Amino acid sequence: MDTKSLDLEQSGAVKSDFKAPSPTSDKPQTEVANLLPTWQPSTALVRRVVRKIDMILIPLMCGCVFLQMSDKMLLNSVSLLGFLTDIHLENKEQFSWISSIFYFGYILGSFGHAYFIQHWVLSQYVSAVVTLWGILVSCHAACHSYSAFLAIRFFLGLMEAAITPSFILMTGRFYTREEQVIRMNIWFSMNGVAQIVAGAATYSELVHTPSTMTMWQNLFLIYGVITFAFGILCFFVMPSSPDTTRYFNEEERSAAVYHIAANQSGIHNSHFKWSQFREAMLDIRLYIYFLGWVCLCIVNGGVTTFGNLIIQSFHYGNKQSALLSMSIGAGETVTVFLGAILFYFLKRRDIIMIGGLLVSAAGAIMIVAIPESGKAARMTGCAIVSFFAVPMPMYYSWQSTTISGTTKRLVFNTSLQIGYAVGNLEVDLSDLTDKERPNYRYPY
Repeated sequence: MDTKSLDLEQSGAVKSDFKAPSPTSDKPQTEVANLLPTWQPSTALVRRVVRKIDMILIPLMCGCVFLQMSDKMLLNSVSLLGFLTDIHLENKEQFSWISSIFYFGYILGSFGHAYFIQHWVLSQYVSAVVTLWGILVSCHAACHSYSAFLAIRFFLGLMEAAITPSFILMTGRFYTREEQVIRMNIWFSMNGVAQIVAGAATYSELVHTPSTMTMWQNLFLIYGVITFAFGILCFFVMPSSPDTTRYFNEEERSAAVYHIAANQSGIHNSHFKWSQFREAMLDIRLYIYFLGWVCLCIVNGGVTTFGNLIIQSFHYGNKQSALLSMSIGAGETVTVFLGAILFYFLKRRDIIMIGGLLVSAAGAIMIVAIPESGKAARMTGCAIVSFFAVPMPMYYSWQSTTISGTTKRLVFNTSLQIGYAVGNLEVDLSDLTDKERPNYRYPY
């Protein structure tokens, strides 16, 4: 790697006279790497700082990821709540387009967010995006036509594209390479938790029908208000980088910077560097990560949008489908934590990623090979497919720990975002819903 491209981002530089900036300091963020203390913080101090970061930052990131997945899963949930007939969809192809257009917005948003993430205070930008998409989710309740849903879903994808690259960068700012794997697995596991809660919420709506609004309107409004409120909370509470965290005193702030110095990846640089951009575009890993991510997200697209419809194809009713969909989320949550535990002992991402994919493939084979009469066994296979989630946070941490330089990391993050959208778009069930329903064997 061209060391000149990192400039002051390399955290090996040391100032002779250290003075930690106050949270309101005007010191450029490009000088953060020079804020290393001339003394070595004690192990006890470093552990205290890491615990404090864990208590503040991790719950906020978990909340954002949970709400992002919940808002994304709502389209899957409302497919059981009369949504398809209430907005007068002419065919299942229109439902597929309502799902797909989200990812077109996601692709477009990935480019814009890459710029703003680098130039704005990261925590404030995240909170602004979360607040805006909370408003958009609430607006779903006021939509009553196909065209209105196309518009609102496009802008929702545009907003939500900011979260994953922001949190990859944020995790890299606060944690060492080894710590990042566990933390990324923790906040990524909220995708599974969101599916569990979505299944429970859908079942609740099916059992207790609201009197003033339709069931699907009720869900959109509730989730939208919660997301909006959480975005406001993030604005006041979420830290952005170790050198500006107001929850630290000067000693803790310097210890936090010292703690991540071993990463040699810097904290942040708000200047776009063409040398790093060229370096990223010529890096073969960029294209390997992209192709791998597309393949993973093909599975994700089917589960996220069509999960309930697929379970229904096993000849389960609406209420049963809502409850059984929780097993997919539970499987994803457990497998992500299992991957983190295995990494703790093996220190190998590749073996864990391959193992997760093989188990997921076995689940897909069960769905395809088992006769329709064995619906319980096919449902078990559907839950086992959730092992596809094991490699996903591993990709995040792999990228975060091996790529140095803010611009280069943003290029890699953007490529993952585009790969995510392309993979989800690949699962186009618009033609299959009528031809293969109730089998849905082809996607698996």
